[in-house]
Amino acid sequence: MRIRRIRVRDYAGIEEAEVVFPDTGVTIIEGVNEAGKTSLVTALDAILEYPDSSGSKKIAAVVPVGRDVGPEVEVELVTGDYELTYHKRWKKGKETVLEVTRPVPEQLVGRDAHDRVEAILKETLDMGLWKALRLDQGAALGQADFEVPSLGHALDAAIGGDVAGDDEDALWTRIEDEYARYWTATGRPKVELSAAADELAEAQEASDAADAHLRRLDADAEEIDRLKAQAVVLQETQVEAARTVESMADQVDAVARVRG
Repeated sequence: MRIRRIRVRDYAGIEEAEVVFPDTGVTIIEGVNEAGKTSLVTALDAILEYPDSSGSKKIAAVVPVGRDVGPEVEVELVTGDYELTYHKRWKKGKETVLEVTRPVPEQLVGRDAHDRVEAILKETLDMGLWKALRLDQGAALGQADFEVPSLGHALDAAIGGDVAGDDEDALWTRIEDEYARYWTATGRPKVELSAAADELAEAQEASDAADAHLRRLDADAEEIDRLKAQAVVLQETQVEAARTVESMADQVDAVARVRG
C-alpha cells in the first residue's frame, strides 16, 4: 500500500492539514511539539479501522474540545491494483465516501464504503506485516514480531536467503501449539505440566529410596559373605582347639599313670 495524500480536518488539535507524499523518497513532517504530527498517523489508522458510527474511545479522543464538529479524514492511496480516495467523518454529520478509480470505477457511501475498503485491504495488504513494520512514537524499541510469517519471508528475501514456505509455517504453528499446551502466555506452567512435574518429583523420590534400599541390601550381602568367611576360620580354629584339648588330656593321663 502506498499513501499518496492524507488530509485531516477538525481532528484532535488540528483544524485542517494536508500532506501529499511523492511516489519515491522519504517524507519528513516537521513541526513543534503538539502540532499534530502524530495525529496524522492515528488518522490513517482511524479511517481504515473505525466506521463512521463507531463509539470507540479512540474516536471520542480526537473530537475537538469545545467545538460542535466531527473529525474528518481523507486519504488517497494505491494498494494492489486499486487506486482510491476514501473520506470519513465521525460523530457530527457522520459520513463515509469511497471513490475507486482503478482498476474498475466504483462509488460507495456509508457502511458499504467501509466494508468495501476492508475487503480491498484484505485482498491486497498483509495487515500483520503492515503493523509489524510500523514504529510509533513513544513505543518501546524491541525485537521485530517474527510471529508474523510474512515478516520473516520479507527479511529472508531481502538478504537473499531461502524464503520459508507453508511447511515451515506449519511446523512453527505446531511448535507454538505444543508450547501452549504446557505454558501460559506469560511463561507460567499449566496444570498438565505442573502435575507432570509433581509426578516426576515423586518418581525421583521413590527411585532414590529404592537405590538406598539396594545399597543396604548390598551392604548386608557383603556382611553375610564376611561372616561366612569368619565362620569357616572359627570352625577351623575349633577343630584345632579340640585336637589340642585331646592331646593335653592324653598328657594328663600319662602323668597320672607315672605317679600311680
